[in-house]
Amino acid sequence: WEDPTQYGYIPGRVGSEAWARIFLGAVEGAKSVNPHVLMGGPSAPAFNSDDYGVLENHVIPILDMVAPQLDFVTEHHYGGYRQSFAASYQVITAYLDTRHGVRPPIYNTETNDLSGSSLDKAHYNIEDILACILVGPDKARGRALHAMWNGYLRDQGEEHAYRILSTLRGRILDARSSDDRILAVASTPGDGELVVFLFNASPWPRQVALEIGAGPWQTLEAWRLTGETIEAGEAVGDTEGADVRRGTGRTQLEPENLTVPEAGTVTLDLPARSAFRLDLAQKGYAPGHVRNVEQHFSDIVLGRVTPSAPVSGRIHWRGDGPQGATTAFLRVVTAGVWPGEAVAVINGQEIPLPMSAADGGGSAVVQDIPIDPAILADETTLEFRVTRPENGHRFSVFMASVDVGR
Repeated sequence: WEDPTQYGYIPGRVGSEAWARIFLGAVEGAKSVNPHVLMGGPSAPAFNSDDYGVLENHVIPILDMVAPQLDFVTEHHYGGYRQSFAASYQVITAYLDTRHGVRPPIYNTETNDLSGSSLDKAHYNIEDILACILVGPDKARGRALHAMWNGYLRDQGEEHAYRILSTLRGRILDARSSDDRILAVASTPGDGELVVFLFNASPWPRQVALEIGAGPWQTLEAWRLTGETIEAGEAVGDTEGADVRRGTGRTQLEPENLTVPEAGTVTLDLPARSAFRLDLAQKGYAPGHVRNVEQHFSDIVLGRVTPSAPVSGRIHWRGDGPQGATTAFLRVVTAGVWPGEAVAVINGQEIPLPMSAADGGGSAVVQDIPIDPAILADETTLEFRVTRPENGHRFSVFMASVDVGR
């Protein structure tokens, strides 16, 4: 078709409208036969592609036409900065919540690292999944590894990543790490069960003291994923037994004999860029502390702040709103913020913004800024502005929310 709004290889408004009409027709037909069927889309490329141009020019026009009938949202992405994709889930949720009053879950329909070594592929898949769990477990619902070509995991690193993560299911627990390069996630798949997953995202070995509470614990499984460097040009066997030549990286996934002491403290050595999973059981175990955090979005989505034009909006409270909050954070996804050059203003109180990605939406990540819950009210206004207009500074606010804990 001829479409003056064509956006790169992404269809413009003509394509968006065509997709929406087809989708609405499919919903009407399918749900007339089975009202329980769930339908979603549009399986667009990463929402943050081209400085969020894909979201603004292709996906949002679709959402505006089909949001009430959309049971879930889908996207795909390849390569890139893993935390930025998790951040984009926040952005699209903010738009749907404040514009249409819905928060459908998000499914990834295609993802992989097409150009990485076996070791890189393992790390890409692990970090991509952990990023979604750590910043948006209520948003990311599923993930589909793609580009396997033969119907089975083509690369050893891909296979090992999914195997070591396979039991990290169920209810996500409040796990904390004192080292920001050690990603820690825990879950309880069922009654009396605990799964702890650690990933050393740094290029240096780390020793970790794992505090998991008093025992006695029964160790069900313990697995370690490590990698080694291979000289360029060496042949490496893939999962089908074929020899392929990769630049660097091979992974090993091996069981480990480990007994958790009565005190529930385990000291682990984590080699550089390695992962570790521990599955435990304890009769009658239940999480001792549940962190209750509610996210309330502002209607500032894809905002562009200039020296002469601040961006303002309000918080759309859901549920109990700010009442009874004991902790609060301003959560932002921004790009182009320089130190000391930008602030958020919540009900008249200035909150300095931390430095953020300089290259647009492609690397913008979630940043949480502690705020005093006392400044929040039933009517909470929010503004983003430049502090020194004479410097000509400008930045983007792709999403902003207030997250309160009780």
